[in-house]
Amino acid sequence: MSDPVLIKPAWVSPYPDSGDPTKFGPAAWNAPRVLDGGTPGQVAVRDPASPSGASWVTPSAGGAGGFVRLASQMNIVQMPAGPGTETTVWSVVLPPGQLATDGACWHVLAWGWNLAGGEGVFRDARLYLGADFLGAAGGSGGVEQWYLEVDIVRVNAGLQRTLARCFGSTAIHVVFHDYTNNFDAPIELRLTLRTLDVTPAPSIEVDGVELYQY
Repeated sequence: MSDPVLIKPAWVSPYPDSGDPTKFGPAAWNAPRVLDGGTPGQVAVRDPASPSGASWVTPSAGGAGGFVRLASQMNIVQMPAGPGTETTVWSVVLPPGQLATDGACWHVLAWGWNLAGGEGVFRDARLYLGADFLGAAGGSGGVEQWYLEVDIVRVNAGLQRTLARCFGSTAIHVVFHDYTNNFDAPIELRLTLRTLDVTPAPSIEVDGVELYQY
């Protein structure tokens, strides 16, 4: 860490230390305190039930942190030349219990380009949650941008709702889905690239993916 958090006493002793290691002197009193416990990414929150008055928590919707970026990829990944296929280019496993509050949401952004090598062939980027298809964006034109934005929202313990906004050359559309999955087990969120026919050169690429929770 380049900027560690240190807690110092409100009153700093001006007296020199005796150097006696058997005694608690001014040097020990003036030394900064350090935080203990927790894991990387957690934050400390006021907790009257804790013996110390505070607890470490993982930032999540409805809790400390509010709006949190869970994952990100900014490396360009292309679908290579070849026969039509579908390939996973990004994925993350979401732990259980993250959408614990009604109205909590996972927000996914993905964007990229249809490339000249796939002109005339339909190709798209597709987002899945577990085995469920959420939405896709792409087209069959030449060089052009595509954009995919999906919200996965907890309605209540037995109902989750997704809203996908899909922008590509072939269509600009919105897709809704309802699920009874309450996400009490780990679940994979993944983005794939797909082409429906043979292409002589790379046909589609993803330039970035971001996943947020709020």
